[in-house]
Amino acid sequence: MEERDAQLTFQRGDLTAQRGLGHIGVSHHDPAYFPLLAGWVERGDPDFVQVHYSIHTRAAEDTVLRAAADRGVAVLVNMPLEKARLHKVVEGLRLPAFAADFGIETWSAFFLKWVISHPAVSVALPATSRPEHVLENVAAMRGPLPDPDTRERMVRHMETVPAFHRIGSMPWYPGKSYPGVVSTAQEALRKRSPWWP
Repeated sequence: MEERDAQLTFQRGDLTAQRGLGHIGVSHHDPAYFPLLAGWVERGDPDFVQVHYSIHTRAAEDTVLRAAADRGVAVLVNMPLEKARLHKVVEGLRLPAFAADFGIETWSAFFLKWVISHPAVSVALPATSRPEHVLENVAAMRGPLPDPDTRERMVRHMETVPAFHRIGSMPWYPGKSYPGVVSTAQEALRKRSPWWP
């Protein structure tokens, strides 16, 4: 860990002073690395940190978010919708009645408002491949944000959803397929190759 800490400090100085970059940040999505990430925030002087945080995955609260708040480091949240897994577990379910008090009309707004209402969070980065989902995501910026008591109520509500506790073991983007460059090339190779089954 010390070598990486030194490397982070060296790279920041090198990149900002010699190469003219304006902002340096650190990122990781795996909760197992959150203590290390928090340490980098505390000792590495980054401008921002990007971390996996959602109503389901809250481990960053006691590590990364606390360190960022103490140091004044901006927080970018990745995977706030758990790569469509949150939507999968609430599929066909109605929003709780109290959601209307905060202008919440969709599950996207429910999940995103929960994330952005944390005082340490600067921005949530929901990913989507569908333009209509952008409108749902943007709706989270309208209306009041949940207070701490309501955030806890939101968590308690989600804990009553049967599949909520299984999100961590579900595949990303359930029911969807996103062939990337590598998998597309591999598929083309499989079709041409007499050796590939």
